[in-house]
Amino acid sequence: MWDLATCAGEMIERIKERHKNYLYIEGMPEEKANVPFYVKHGFRVMENGAAIRICSYSDKR
Repeated sequence: MWDLATCAGEMIERIKERHKNYLYIEGMPEEKANVPFYVKHGFRVMENGAAIRICSYSDKR
């Protein structure tokens, strides 16, 4: 049996790996209650509090 949180976490990690050379990965959680899940996976709440983002300055294409 699968665990929803585990599956969602794996999906986020795959997205991060696939897009690791992008300058930003942004998302918009549907519910504020989901923000801690994304923070756990490395995202930060943006200044205006409307979205989440991971910044990567390792590859500036």
